[in-house]
Amino acid sequence: MYNTIERLRKMSKTNFFHEFKGGFKMTVCLEKQVFEKEVLGLRDLRNSISEVFSKAINDFEEVITGNAKKGGETVSILATRELVQILSAYRFNTEISFDDATNQYELSLNEIKIYASGETKEETLQIFMDLLMDNVMDFFDNLELYMRIPEMKKLYPYYLKIKHCNTFEELATVLNLDEIF
Repeated sequence: MYNTIERLRKMSKTNFFHEFKGGFKMTVCLEKQVFEKEVLGLRDLRNSISEVFSKAINDFEEVITGNAKKGGETVSILATRELVQILSAYRFNTEISFDDATNQYELSLNEIKIYASGETKEETLQIFMDLLMDNVMDFFDNLELYMRIPEMKKLYPYYLKIKHCNTFEELATVLNLDEIF
């Protein structure tokens, strides 16, 4: 692994030549340009909040802000539509089955470990939605705790995707419930 990283570093400081019609074009890929991030200080953020929002919303830029002098934690400001686009990579695979042994329907959402059962599909769906809403509210009410638990932290994008739904119809689509019922 170390050798690969070292080779990549050497390559990043090397000039690359690309052939194009009529000759060669030189491109320089500098490590600094790719990996270094500009952190907007808190004072600058306060003084230019309108421009920061404009960059995030209109120019699709991620703006990183924090205590620039102390090199501490940072916060990213990103347009909500871009966040929703990023969250689209997280998909739900909701499944329904009928258990002959218990004579009940079982609805499962394995991604966030929510399971419901009932005598009819409609009853199962109602129980499932009640459990889901309770879990989402609990997750965000206790977010500070859950983000400290590695297994729960992994679920954050899924809960965030649910939270960004605006209607039950949109939620049903996100959870693929419209395909089941």
